[in-house]
Amino acid sequence: MSGHSKWATIKHRKGAADKARGKLFARVLRQVEVAAREGGGDLDANPTLRTMYQKARDASIPTDTIDRAVRTRSPAITAGTSMPSGGCSTAARRAARTSARRHSATGSWT
Repeated sequence: MSGHSKWATIKHRKGAADKARGKLFARVLRQVEVAAREGGGDLDANPTLRTMYQKARDASIPTDTIDRAVRTRSPAITAGTSMPSGGCSTAARRAARTSARRHSATGSWT
């Protein structure tokens, strides 16, 4: 009696639904990011962003996810975020930690 597992049917349906939902989320969030990049991150001053924000809420995207997309692409907010207050970029610190961890594991710096 192959093919008669109820869990397998549920699993396949959930997988297909999750895949479709993920594609929708990605498409709508990309539109939100473009609107934020082109017109700024203020919902009151940017009608395109306001429309895309409402479209994202209609698609049941969590508010914090939408806000994160707006923050990362808004030109007013991203203008001064190249270097944190410590003076060393996050990527440089991460590379240094990775290098130190790699060399400590091998015991050689050459």
